[in-house]
Amino acid sequence: MSAPDYYQLSTRFLPARYQAALLLEHARVCEIEPARLLAGTTLATADLFDAERLISPAEYLQLLANLQGALNSADTSFLIGAQLLPGHYGHLSHALLHAVDLRQAITILIDHQAWLSPLLAPHFVIHGGDAVLYWTDSCMHARQRGFVVEMMMAAVSGMARWLAGIRLPWRYRFNRTRPTHIEQYAVHLGPDLHWLYAVSSGN
Repeated sequence: MSAPDYYQLSTRFLPARYQAALLLEHARVCEIEPARLLAGTTLATADLFDAERLISPAEYLQLLANLQGALNSADTSFLIGAQLLPGHYGHLSHALLHAVDLRQAITILIDHQAWLSPLLAPHFVIHGGDAVLYWTDSCMHARQRGFVVEMMMAAVSGMARWLAGIRLPWRYRFNRTRPTHIEQYAVHLGPDLHWLYAVSSGN
């Protein structure tokens, strides 16, 4: 089974036992009923343990929206992101766990983006002596972009910290207005935070 070179919101290619099963476990820990997490999708709880069951990016986004709404916490995106990588993606997680350095891990992430980061596509460049990781939309609802950006930044930051054994000195730049409350960003990502627009408009 291979990931598609091109996909849309409705394309079913993501194994349910990957990201969706992780969200179910997070919901269980947070005492959220499975039915509430799965609302608006065609999924049943058993599907998330079925090796053959595939979901679409649209269903993944629906699961994230359901979890976000059920928890109503500014930490949710960061806590989910911290669990995504290396994750439980079979041979891909094995490759991330055994990456010789962060550059190799990011290369694996980029090469297998459809499975590891289906909603946002990571890109890596060297610019002015800095190593820059930036993201572009793959399949995204505009209203969920901020949540997913936070989630994937936390995912890569957590993986980098795990590989290095220390928190690396990342500098984060967000193409959005600075939120009113940035405590969660500082706790989960670090203090070097920058927003394109300085005027606060809330989360």
